[in-house]
Amino acid sequence: MKSLAQIVLLIAVAGPVSSFTVNPLVKTISRPAPLCMAESRTSWRDTTAGSGMQLQHVQTLIDKLNKDNYVVSLEMIEPFLVNEANTDLYEQSMKRIYHKAHNMGLPIPDNYAQDPSRPPFSLHGDDSLDKTAGSGMQLQHVELLISHLSDDNFDVSLEMIEPFLLNEASPATLQRSVEEIKQKAEKLGKEVPESFAKRP
Repeated sequence: MKSLAQIVLLIAVAGPVSSFTVNPLVKTISRPAPLCMAESRTSWRDTTAGSGMQLQHVQTLIDKLNKDNYVVSLEMIEPFLVNEANTDLYEQSMKRIYHKAHNMGLPIPDNYAQDPSRPPFSLHGDDSLDKTAGSGMQLQHVELLISHLSDDNFDVSLEMIEPFLLNEASPATLQRSVEEIKQKAEKLGKEVPESFAKRP
């Protein structure tokens, strides 16, 4: 039986060789993480290069966003959004990312996926949010957003909720939700816009 010192020595010698390993399942080479994890990832990420990804890969990454893979997934998606996605796909993907991030309570990095040829993406304002389109949300998502309204997320949450209330909610759900939002707003010292979720 090898002594502990021999085992440690073997691991130390094997380290530089095994740091680049082949994963037979995905046919790619796994490389070690950068030595300085505190360094900003944007210092070595090239957003001008092609992503090498297909649309279905990007959609899957967005669908599976969670707190554990959030940062890495956004970095993988960014080159595709900046250089390969058309305007409609870009806006659709960014809205889905914003919604996912908001539901998880995570911030979107400043200037994320910013393309100089496009105006800065924002959920704020009527021009950036199509209130006639389907919200892509379910009632439980809307109820969750309302229950978690705060000073920090009030405006963006209302913009996320409004398409659902306008186009998909029953009259009873619309009335109940608006009343709950107004009650929350009053406690927060906020005002709900007069035109919010007003059906013709």
